[in-house]
Order: sequence, then structure tokens, then C-alpha cells
Amino acid sequence: MINISLSQAYRMMHETTAILLDVQLEEDYRKQKLPNCTHVPLESLSVYAPIVFPHKQTPMIVYCQKGIRSRVACDMLMRMGYENLYNIENGIL
Repeated sequence: MINISLSQAYRMMHETTAILLDVQLEEDYRKQKLPNCTHVPLESLSVYAPIVFPHKQTPMIVYCQKGIRSRVACDMLMRMGYENLYNIENGIL
């Protein structure tokens, strides 16, 4: 996992084929999200990640409001065998 800033994430979204993963709670997701993201709440990630993201080498930018849930999500995804994970370190707030 590599920690990146929000501005670095925007650059990556425009320059690469990275997937943008939102792991916020549903209520927070409805309030604020980044465009073109896929929303899988942290609590559901272990069940849905293999279905929604079958290619474990695809670069993935993970975010939440403050960067805490996204760090946990990156750790979880790494244990599941995902590579090329980027955490928006301080979230999107």
C-alpha cells in the first residue's frame, strides 16, 4: 500500500486505469463521494471484493472521509492478495 494525497489521486485517475474504491458508510457515501467511484462499505469488503474486483493486480485507489477506514480496507485487501493499492491518506474531507 502506498499513501497518496487527494491531488495525487486525481492525477492517477486521469493518467491511469486505476479503480476508485469508496469504503465509507452508506450514509457518508450519500453525502460526499468522488466521481466514478465504486462503493463497497468496509464491512462488506471481504465478501464483495472478489466479486466486484476479480483482477487483483489492477491499481486501486481506496478512500473514505478521513483515511482511517481506507487504511483498514487496504490492509484487508492486501491480506486477500490484492496488489497496487493506494490509500488517500487523509481522506476526502
